[in-house]
Amino acid sequence: MRIQTRRLRSATSVVAGAIIVLALSGQAVRAQPLAARDVEPVVLTGKQVRAWSGPAAEVTCTPVAASPGRDAHKGTVIAPPATGVPVDQVVAFKWDGLQWVEIPVQVDQMYYYCLGNPNSQTFGQFYSQTDKELTYAWDVEAWKKTAGQCSATYPSSPPSMTGPMPDPVSTLDDDDEIVFMARDTGAQVPLGTLPPPGTSNGQAVAITDPLDPSSVRFVYLFLRPGGSAFNTSNGYVSYVRDADADEWIDKCSFRDDSPEKLGSSNSGYGPNLSGTVCRTASSAPGGCPNVADGTPRPST
Repeated sequence: MRIQTRRLRSATSVVAGAIIVLALSGQAVRAQPLAARDVEPVVLTGKQVRAWSGPAAEVTCTPVAASPGRDAHKGTVIAPPATGVPVDQVVAFKWDGLQWVEIPVQVDQMYYYCLGNPNSQTFGQFYSQTDKELTYAWDVEAWKKTAGQCSATYPSSPPSMTGPMPDPVSTLDDDDEIVFMARDTGAQVPLGTLPPPGTSNGQAVAITDPLDPSSVRFVYLFLRPGGSAFNTSNGYVSYVRDADADEWIDKCSFRDDSPEKLGSSNSGYGPNLSGTVCRTASSAPGGCPNVADGTPRPST
């Protein structure tokens, strides 16, 4: 993706900052003259919106040997001052030729995890040790759910383990992502057009397609108290966790012919947490306890 910025000439323009020019990927489309861009997301990092973003946290991972214990944040975090814009105020609009139309937009806060699992003999001790991974600030951090009898729950202490860890930088920073759909892009707004009511600090995003260079589409990002009008009830994406997502399971929770039984013979892999399990399959493989399903038992 290529990025180029330039200043708008008119002081009366809707956007006070720069135009951010994004070139959609031209890879993997050699066999066709055009690509179906309507199904693709457009992803900007905070760093690409320079007027809005601040520096991200610096994370240094600690080797497993120097810090025993299973932890998704096995490292040191240095968080700079939060100088970016509030992530919950980002809104997006397109110009349909006559008026502003708000479109769905999503802001994903990201930071580096340090995944260290010495309980895994294969990976945590011998291969990868502590893995540094740039990923999302999740609303549920399953790695920390180590308590509970039949279902996994967060432990009551220490405080660092009682819930998911937020992004160390609370405002928009350079490794966060702003996402909208290519299908929601629109025309360039005429110079002198007033911004949508209640918005401020506009940024124009121009999207170009290398397979169709003559076509340039636009999306306009603004800040507004309360943020986007779109959410899981009226946006594009809605996730619902399975009711049994937090159940403790082990190899005795599945019959040998179950399509859900994966990797149960690899005892040196995985999280390797011991405790109680309440899900036991009938006709479970040999060596499994003969107890009724739903009865708490030691994990295998």
